[in-house]
Amino acid sequence: MRRTLCLLVLTACLASAASAQSRFNRRLPLAPDGSIRIHNLAGIVRLHGWDRDSIAATGEVGRGSKGFFMGGDRTAVKLGIDIPNDDVTSADPSTLEVWVPAGSRVRVKSTRGEIVVDGVTGALDLGSTSGNITVTDIPRELTVETMDGDVQLDGAVVWLRARSAGGDITVRGGAEDLVSASVSGAVTVTGGPVRAARLETMTGNIVFEASIARGAVLDLGTHSGAVRVLLPKGSTPTVEATTVAAPIDNNLTPQRAQPRGDGRELALSLGGDARLTVRSFKGTVTLGWGGPPLKLVNR
Repeated sequence: MRRTLCLLVLTACLASAASAQSRFNRRLPLAPDGSIRIHNLAGIVRLHGWDRDSIAATGEVGRGSKGFFMGGDRTAVKLGIDIPNDDVTSADPSTLEVWVPAGSRVRVKSTRGEIVVDGVTGALDLGSTSGNITVTDIPRELTVETMDGDVQLDGAVVWLRARSAGGDITVRGGAEDLVSASVSGAVTVTGGPVRAARLETMTGNIVFEASIARGAVLDLGTHSGAVRVLLPKGSTPTVEATTVAAPIDNNLTPQRAQPRGDGRELALSLGGDARLTVRSFKGTVTLGWGGPPLKLVNR
């Protein structure tokens, strides 16, 4: 009886120790413009910007992982979850929540995990194979790449590069320089103002419903996805739209698209203080007005 009781107590202690070891809470000093690398292949990464000269990390290590690591100095820190042989099938998801100086430069790598960012105004480089990526606020630079996950940006950005294979890319806010490419996922841009943009897909739809800055240059291209452009009332760009095997539905002016080989061509000048080019092989192109009257923005 006594031996059984001892075994039960020992088992409980070991289980408690294992549970305690799975959680972590670490902090290091870091310069306001420091460099950070975050590695969590399976699980979720929540990244927050704050006004302190330090980095803090908390969370829980999933079963099967080796543990949490963190190290560096005031200029650069590396942290994350160590998985044996980087095999995401060998470990349960881990949770990682990190607070960094708002103006820092951060790179996050994941495979089977979600990345959520808010309050970081520096430079972000985010990558996940199958997880969704969401960014809120106004980073200076943003690079996002995913295979099957969706990408959402809620806020303005100076420089943005977004790439996806099957996931949708949604940008709600302005951009000085925006390049977005997808294979089968949709690309949607709303809000604004946008100064320069190149949006490309193979089979995914493109939707552009953003205000445009004076002097803006916009280039939208697809193979077989539908393209819809709704300009705020008062926009005055030069518009050039061409298709090879698809119609062009122009609701901006009474002018109709003209035959061009097997396809159609439309050229409009609504004022000429911006340029919009739309190219499609066999996806329908729709142009129209949307939103309230607009005062073009000088940027």
